[in-house]
Amino acid sequence: MAAYFIIIGFSVLGALESAFIAGPTASLLWAVPAGFAVSFLLLTAVYLGFLGVLSLFVKRKEYGCVSAVYKAALDSAYGFIMEISGVRLHVKGMELLPKQEFLLVQNHLSNYDNMLTGVAMRHRRLAFISKPENFKIPIAGRLVWRNLYIPIDRENARNALSSINRAAGIIESGAASVGVYPEGTRSRSGKLGAFKPGSFKAAIKADCPLVITAIRGTEKIKNNIFRRKTDVYLTVLRVIMPEEVKNSRTAELSRIARELIEKAPA
Repeated sequence: MAAYFIIIGFSVLGALESAFIAGPTASLLWAVPAGFAVSFLLLTAVYLGFLGVLSLFVKRKEYGCVSAVYKAALDSAYGFIMEISGVRLHVKGMELLPKQEFLLVQNHLSNYDNMLTGVAMRHRRLAFISKPENFKIPIAGRLVWRNLYIPIDRENARNALSSINRAAGIIESGAASVGVYPEGTRSRSGKLGAFKPGSFKAAIKADCPLVITAIRGTEKIKNNIFRRKTDVYLTVLRVIMPEEVKNSRTAELSRIARELIEKAPA
């Protein structure tokens, strides 16, 4: 991202130089914003074009591992979105993350949640269970698919269980950690919704740690974008190790996670 803005900076300097050569001081009034806008649009078009071409090579099949190339592409896309959206990301508790792959649970406030969690945990391979519509988004849908994101049909119990089993298999194989939203959908009011205990089955099946996280502030981004910065807070609250996970019922794990998230600082 730094290189992106450095190139824009040089383009603006070029516009300024042209304005000085042209003569009138008044031309500076449009030279800087015009140079920045044109450079930004051109570079964005090139960047999206590159991601678009890269996405064409993704097949609609189940992959067994995360591609380093496609992970880098997705990480850069999430970082780009965070920058242009004016997000200041504050992260706590990363030192608690286990070395092995894990199931991550989190409250769900907006479409930015998984992207910013991905930015915070870019040093890890992290996929998410997500609604099928997200896989139909041009470019992005193919990138997340290649990074082992898993579609889930919550209206069909059998298909939903298949997605949970897929998540458990990915974690157990060491291919990636998986994130899930136990509420099942975004909270429109900002209040924490009821948790679906079935979301926790993947941790039991994979015999892996359960990482409980809370995210705050993402619901404000859409109202602040291009106007002011938005502070977003992501906190790792607790890690429940495999031994405790294995000896717990999904309802108990759900209760523990919900209580922790509900009590997390706003």
